[in-house]
Amino acid sequence: MSKQRGKRDWRKLIVVISCVLMGAVLLAIGATRSFARTAPLETTTYFLDHPREASLNMTLETGSVRIHRGGGTGVSITGTKYFGAFGATSDVWVKIVQSGNTLQINQGGSEGPIHLGWAGVDLDISVPSTVNINLTMRAGDIALDGLQGRARIRTGSESITITNSLLTDGTELDAGAGTVFVADTILSGKVSMNSNTGMVAFSGDMDPRGMYAFHSDVGTVSVALPGTTSFIVDKMHSGISSIENEFETEHVGKGPYAHIEIFSGTGPVRLRKSEISRLYDILTQS
Repeated sequence: MSKQRGKRDWRKLIVVISCVLMGAVLLAIGATRSFARTAPLETTTYFLDHPREASLNMTLETGSVRIHRGGGTGVSITGTKYFGAFGATSDVWVKIVQSGNTLQINQGGSEGPIHLGWAGVDLDISVPSTVNINLTMRAGDIALDGLQGRARIRTGSESITITNSLLTDGTELDAGAGTVFVADTILSGKVSMNSNTGMVAFSGDMDPRGMYAFHSDVGTVSVALPGTTSFIVDKMHSGISSIENEFETEHVGKGPYAHIEIFSGTGPVRLRKSEISRLYDILTQS
């Protein structure tokens, strides 16, 4: 009897272990796009009271969003929904409400091992040349190109990438566990860029009357400026890694001066000379 009971116990243990492993596999699949199905998001254009200005207030869950300058005077939104193999398009929803020149965009969805797949949405948004953006995303890549205005952006993970833009006073970029990459871009007013664990990298130019902060708790922080920029380095610090300043001074050019902070808790800190010339004049006149 004891031998038979022992065999039954082992069989039960094997069944339990198999169920746990299968559950872990399903959970892993549910967190990826491996078994996700797709459906297009209907393209919609919103016309504005003042066609050269827009405001986007966005609260998103997972996926990605690309915001870029369009050829028209309105805001055009399209994209792709992702939902599980056993799910439905209704598992992912996007709600858009317009009030004058402001669009409120909310996105959510359900996912899990029952649906067998990841639920999210990739958004593509074209806007007028001037736009103010307030965007919070739980997890996903965010990309902006060719824009002018204030950007307050936060993502829990992944990356924030901004190119060919003019970021104005009040801009705050926070990538959480991701990276911040800003290139060929002008900063003006008070601007901050932050990551908890990733890299923060900026290359472009600055209005000399502004204040600019670049922080990472553990990642590399790199700032590249042309030799024609006038600035003062108020703070340049790394807790345990190297510090490099290619300008070899903390005061560059003639006043007025931009004020800069470059900080990493544990990563390297770099202030480099770039080959960019007249970028400020080019972008501010476009």
